[in-house]
Amino acid sequence: MAWSALSSIVVMLRLILIFFSLLFSARTVAGRWEPRRDALARIRPIWSIVSIEGTHNEIGFKIGSTFRSHDQILTAMKNNTFFNEKMLPYNQTTEGSLLYLAYFNTASKTYPQYMDELRGMADGSQIPFSEVFLWNLMFEWQLLLEPWTKTLPTTSCSDLFLANGEYMTAMGHNEDGSPIDLSTGYLVKAQVMEESGSVENFFAYCYAGQLCGNAFGYNGKGVVTTVNAVFPKNLNTSAIASNFLARSTLTSSYEEIQKTLQEVPCSSGFSLNVGNAMGNMTIANFEVAPSGVVETKVK
Repeated sequence: MAWSALSSIVVMLRLILIFFSLLFSARTVAGRWEPRRDALARIRPIWSIVSIEGTHNEIGFKIGSTFRSHDQILTAMKNNTFFNEKMLPYNQTTEGSLLYLAYFNTASKTYPQYMDELRGMADGSQIPFSEVFLWNLMFEWQLLLEPWTKTLPTTSCSDLFLANGEYMTAMGHNEDGSPIDLSTGYLVKAQVMEESGSVENFFAYCYAGQLCGNAFGYNGKGVVTTVNAVFPKNLNTSAIASNFLARSTLTSSYEEIQKTLQEVPCSSGFSLNVGNAMGNMTIANFEVAPSGVVETKVK
């Protein structure tokens, strides 16, 4: 019920946005309102959408193979200067390869299902798994190789919460990352069937080649999540990379998110915003860092 309701809300919001796009691009012809043809031409999906069912590995493979045809994952990776000029070379050093192995072992032990997703994505996109996995360590490597990042004001995504008593609860999120994300990102609607027989449902915007969950999305448990970048001063290289922890929250209930963030240490950090459409419509922010997590309830 929550899944279908949230899907309806997304469709409705998109229709509203289309309506206002047309309205502000309209003109009057023979006394009647008529959308401009050039405005209609501009109203098209900015991001590709893929609908998938299967195991974690099959989900990853379908994402990789679908967006290989337009080179979206490869384009995002090839156009990232930091990845090509710093992360890849550092990974070839003794220090870098040992650190890579530490993150690999932690992820394999903590979230083997998401490692399966990345393996599927690597196979589907025909990009070496080592590069896809490293691509998902972006935040950790940035804190390690560009420590000055810690002193900069955060200029990435932002969120706005509105809680008007019992009448309205709303979350607003903007994507304020690299311009390349506009042409390489994509939307994924997935039904993940695990070996245990359990099923996960989620709809999310995904950065090309990265695990879903570190941007915005919602799931079949009535939870909406959005993520903002933060840059902690410390880095815990023995803990799980932030992309994996964010992926786990994408398919969790509000209570499961609370439990996970308290129990699973994060290597770097992120700011997670959670809207719970079940029960009392709770909105909360979780500031996640290597030192722990702080939860602030907005409503």
